[in-house]
Amino acid sequence: MAKKYTRKQLKKPDEFINFSIRAWSFLRENAPYALLTLGVAAVIIAGAWIWTHFSTTRAVKTTAMMTRALEIYHQNPMAAAENLASEDDGIPRFKNRAEKLAATTEELSKVVTGGGRSLGSVARAMRAGVYYDAGKYQEACADFEKLLQKKGENRFLSQLIEDTGYCYEALRDWDKALQYFRMLPQEGEKRYWGRYHEARILAKKGQVKDAVSLYQQIVNKVSSGWLLERASDQLAMLESQ
Repeated sequence: MAKKYTRKQLKKPDEFINFSIRAWSFLRENAPYALLTLGVAAVIIAGAWIWTHFSTTRAVKTTAMMTRALEIYHQNPMAAAENLASEDDGIPRFKNRAEKLAATTEELSKVVTGGGRSLGSVARAMRAGVYYDAGKYQEACADFEKLLQKKGENRFLSQLIEDTGYCYEALRDWDKALQYFRMLPQEGEKRYWGRYHEARILAKKGQVKDAVSLYQQIVNKVSSGWLLERASDQLAMLESQ
């Protein structure tokens, strides 16, 4: 059974980061393929930025609100339950998934508007992931694009770009999805991840020949790993049509 942290314990930076790592592991194990990257902003970015800003009272309070949002998100809906706070942890229980996601979004929105620049951005990234999970792709796109508009260096830029591409893919806006996936790194082995996404979207647009060409590049250049396996499978499927 996963360890339960009290609010007092979660005020410690190392404890919160450990909590975030477990939350990300949960997401990777339970989310569908398209959601595997969505949520990195919700835990890895949070861990990095919150460590920096944890010395202020405002950051401590805001982090508690974000932690509560994560705890709400991880609740298992119970059809027969009333939407009442638990005596044990103070986290509401929900009758269905839609209620749970709406409550998570509401908690995160409080931080987006009142959590300051850095923590507000963390909450916005988390909210974008929840919007996506709820099927509110337009809202997710808007949040991710807002984050991309922020000036200055962002070491999570590639992740945000990829997540935005996923949102437009979910909206079946192939051209916008391509626009973002083509913004991914074009150097080193990372360029093949962007090309893989580009090939997927081109295939959905009916540009099979171009998609096959990109998949073939990946198969020829990537030596091993999950990306090679996925590209090989997609290439074989297209060539058999």
